[in-house]
Amino acid sequence: ELPATLRNPPLPRLTDVKRIGTARFVPEGTAEILTAVFTTWNLLDALMAEAEPAYAWQTGYVRELQLRRMVQLVSSPSVKTYCEVGFNGGHSAAAMLYANPRVIVHAFDLMGWKYSNVTSALLKSIFGQRLHMHPGDSRVTVPAWARVHPGKCDLTFVDGDHTTAG
Repeated sequence: ELPATLRNPPLPRLTDVKRIGTARFVPEGTAEILTAVFTTWNLLDALMAEAEPAYAWQTGYVRELQLRRMVQLVSSPSVKTYCEVGFNGGHSAAAMLYANPRVIVHAFDLMGWKYSNVTSALLKSIFGQRLHMHPGDSRVTVPAWARVHPGKCDLTFVDGDHTTAG
């Protein structure tokens, strides 16, 4: 007979998987969500470093305190659609997708970095149809999308156009 610690491990559990591409691990609770987020951020950072080796430092990410509040906000049952302006490496989008397994993310970004398509492809492979990318100038793409989908965003995060004009 197995010891109790092996029968009921106090570790994250894997779900019964029916087909390839289905998540084996679905985080529950803030600690597991943050662990999944930070692990995915490591992957995104590695892809970014490979694509843009001249950028040696992590920049442009939300601080942990901000992230915890964002996770809290997106976890509300009333949040079904999260919109963000400024995808960059996908860190915020990944966090929101892990924090709420039902949320749909619409990300608006120029997609101008060498890593843009690689990081978005990784997140698409993890989250599938829950992530919708809208490439282009957000001053054009956001109003055009909003005209077709008025009031669609339940929660919005704006972290784009860091110029003085923006």
